[in-house]
Amino acid sequence: MKRILLFSLVTIVVVALAAGVGMRWYLRSHHVTHRVTEQLKVLYGGPVHVGEVEIGLGSSTLKNLSLFEEHETGQDAQPWLKIDSVTADVSLWDLIAGNETPRDVSVDGATLVFRFDRDGTLLTRFPTGAAAPGAGFDLDPAHLESVPGAKLKGVKVIFLRRDFRSSSSPTRS
Repeated sequence: MKRILLFSLVTIVVVALAAGVGMRWYLRSHHVTHRVTEQLKVLYGGPVHVGEVEIGLGSSTLKNLSLFEEHETGQDAQPWLKIDSVTADVSLWDLIAGNETPRDVSVDGATLVFRFDRDGTLLTRFPTGAAAPGAGFDLDPAHLESVPGAKLKGVKVIFLRRDFRSSSSPTRS
């Protein structure tokens, strides 16, 4: 009897560990990264690249996130926003329950690039066809409680000015 009980207990532990390892592997898989990328494209309204997704029990992290201008695609496309790591307090359980909106977000290693012409007109074009109504964050002042708190670390903002008189290459200002 003791032998059967011990064997059952060992089997349950092994199955639980295998399920945990399998779930962790799946939550970091290319399939999950692709699904998250597609959802971000809909929310953002333009081209998005996500290098890696880590969905955890307490939070989720996106690594190597890039946002591109509305019509920028292909090998030569340069993102206007590139982030090394974004961690949000959205857990696996939040995602299962449909609570995808974070309350706190930490951004580490972000670079924003804004391009201007010689006269100071912003050339960088952000997507205009963003998110369907009800998706994403509502920036109406009456609904600001839906905007998460953010901690920023290692953020660079680059302003590029194109001087079309002297050359076609951008100059930093």
